[in-house]
Amino acid sequence: MSICVKYGMRMIGPNCMGILNTEEGVSLNASFAGATPTPGGAAFLLQSMRSDGIETFFGAATDPQFGRMLAFGLGGVHVEVFKDVVFRLHPLTKTDAEEMVSGIRAKVMLEGARGKPPVNQKELVEVLLRLSRMLSDFPEIEELDLNPFLAGWRGKGSCVLDARVSLNLDLVSKK
Repeated sequence: MSICVKYGMRMIGPNCMGILNTEEGVSLNASFAGATPTPGGAAFLLQSMRSDGIETFFGAATDPQFGRMLAFGLGGVHVEVFKDVVFRLHPLTKTDAEEMVSGIRAKVMLEGARGKPPVNQKELVEVLLRLSRMLSDFPEIEELDLNPFLAGWRGKGSCVLDARVSLNLDLVSKK
């Protein structure tokens, strides 16, 4: 427990999520009251806390009419509220990926706004290109969401905070 407090880590348990505060003497969120690990099972997942960047969204889906598509936009609740998302057909070219990153209405947030530094937009382009390659390599991926993907301020590094992948089990069983 003390290591979580020392490094400001998030602790996730069965049906609950709590944040460990890094202040001395502050322990678990009340949602963990009474939660105990089960013998022989993994009871908690520890993750480092990150907030030094902009939440973005990467997605992939299969449209019955157009086929596979990739998406990029602001992430977290922003994707649902502002619906500021750009779509392109798979496979992507570098130009496609660059246009997706520069094509969102909130691009100014990626460039640095309100005293915040810019994020590494070349890294966002690279993520889109790698996702497109992954879709080519793994046709069984039906849907994919990286939301939020924390686009780190320049020099801070980026990371996936949450991911979801749906597979076409018919294609998986053929491998």
